[in-house]
Amino acid sequence: MFYAPNGLAELVRRPGGKPRDTAIADAARNVEAKKDFLLEGIRDGVLSIEAVMLAVDAPAIPAIHSDMIIANCDRIIGLAGVLGFAALEAAAKSLCDLMASLDRLGETEKAPVLVHVQAIHRLTENLSEIRPEDDAVLLAQLARLVKHYEMRSRSVAR
Repeated sequence: MFYAPNGLAELVRRPGGKPRDTAIADAARNVEAKKDFLLEGIRDGVLSIEAVMLAVDAPAIPAIHSDMIIANCDRIIGLAGVLGFAALEAAAKSLCDLMASLDRLGETEKAPVLVHVQAIHRLTENLSEIRPEDDAVLLAQLARLVKHYEMRSRSVAR
């Protein structure tokens, strides 16, 4: 049986590339070089969520607005993770968890979402000056809120 030469397979078999430590250092420098751009992406995501919240004048958030909130949360989660802002990443994940619980309830209440949005906004004000002990309290309170709605959504699902 004859097999035609495969250029990609040959390249994969050849040794080369960067050593792991060099690649990690290069990646860190690349992130640092783009830090302002990434921070602007976080700010845009927060502003987009705040704009959605201002556009909703009812006690419940329509599905189309919920999708916009979740999309911007995903953006914030990714960028905060790349930049190492663990508290901001956790708060945005918490908002996603809350949105999932509210979706299971069938009505996305505005009030608990607004609490999360305010927390996320607070965490983005001075990203380099965030005190871990303050963030721990804030994240614990968000977790309590999410747990409340999660338990409500489970009791409705039964």
